[in-house]
Amino acid sequence: YCNSMQYHNYRVMNHIMDVAGKKGFGTVCQTVEGKAAASLKGCLTVIDNMAIYNPEGIIIDAAALRLPASELAEALRGRDTSFVFINAQGKIDGFSVIERNTETASYLATEHLLTSGYPTVAYVGWASGIGGVNLLGYQRALRDNNVRPAPELVFDTYHYTDEHSKLNAM
Repeated sequence: YCNSMQYHNYRVMNHIMDVAGKKGFGTVCQTVEGKAAASLKGCLTVIDNMAIYNPEGIIIDAAALRLPASELAEALRGRDTSFVFINAQGKIDGFSVIERNTETASYLATEHLLTSGYPTVAYVGWASGIGGVNLLGYQRALRDNNVRPAPELVFDTYHYTDEHSKLNAM
């Protein structure tokens, strides 16, 4: 589960996803912010770049888009990857839409991986401050699915240089 795939830290998150994929982690990503969110082409480019890692699904924060979520959804229709829209302000036929509650989103993403047969799910994102609520959702999903939280599987991207060596050591 990658909490953020923002345009400015795209290279960092790409590296994290690459290492996580090689280690056998299922990945779910929240995506498309900054310059990439300004156009359909930019959104699809970021999503296509993430799709090479074969994520179980991609969570899209519709509030960060500068185009209607329904327009992006139409372009994504028929793809093999599952997509969930957060904060889309209404229903999008054929797609899951959940309220903008990052703890809930984190919980659902983690639970999806656990119930899809991935026994080990790492958290990659901010572990404190504003991102701390994402960590709470991840931890709650582990508890609710009888999985013991493992501190060594929490990678705080706010302190990327310290966590980079931790992730590569796995």
